[in-house]
Amino acid sequence: MNKIHSILNEDFLSSKNNFYKFIGIIFIVKLLYLLFIPITPQEAYYWYYSQNPDISYFDHPPMAAYSIWLGTNIFGDNIFGVKFMAVIWYILTSLLLYKTVSRFAEHFLKGINKYSIAFLTVILYNLTLFAHIYSITIVPDTPLIFFWLLTVYAVQERIITDNKNWWLLAGVALGLGLVSKYTTVVIMGAIFFFFLFSKKYRKDANALSLFSNCNWVCNIFPGNLLERYAGLGFLFIPIYRKSKRCSVVENHLYPAAIFKSAFYAYSFTLCLPIQKF
Repeated sequence: MNKIHSILNEDFLSSKNNFYKFIGIIFIVKLLYLLFIPITPQEAYYWYYSQNPDISYFDHPPMAAYSIWLGTNIFGDNIFGVKFMAVIWYILTSLLLYKTVSRFAEHFLKGINKYSIAFLTVILYNLTLFAHIYSITIVPDTPLIFFWLLTVYAVQERIITDNKNWWLLAGVALGLGLVSKYTTVVIMGAIFFFFLFSKKYRKDANALSLFSNCNWVCNIFPGNLLERYAGLGFLFIPIYRKSKRCSVVENHLYPAAIFKSAFYAYSFTLCLPIQKF
């Protein structure tokens, strides 16, 4: 334990300036990396989405398409423009992760330098395969990770500050997560159990549901309604995916996606200091 504390309190990790330098270097390296890698089939698929703007699409919500649209409108219809927003979402996620962990350590991990553990967390995150893949590949998971973490941050701030207004940000983050990928609904289960076991915060649920449902209705529901809920059926109902309407799309990876989202939701519940409720 003493060895761990000595690592977390080293001058390099405890410096905010070093953290921002680290992020700046990673940002430049990622942008340069985009100049030398090809576009993936998935990105080409979502690139086509971005050329036909809509409120929703057959198998995914529109956030990835919107991100590609923004990047290509800034840098043109090229691979760099397609991938550019992946780096931006990655940088925003890293900054938010640093902020989330430092706030958590400040209030619930007394005796540990909050900046050190936050910096170390970001480094460990960058060592994962998915962090690297999603930092240079614009797919629905890329913005999803950011909005998922933003939801966690907002709920954490509600607990720390005792300010109910943070539920509004949590609701908006949930809604935008749904605009990124439908599997965001899984984290709602984690928040449901949070309300279920916490008498103190149970009465706050209405604000969260109002704003998340507003985003859901405005962005996802109309598009699926026009297509007889094709997108939701494609994702969540195996029988639907095997029907004639889905015959051109292979039935693969979805159990893994659901499992991954369930794991994220479970991790969310572990991060909350339940004994404080």
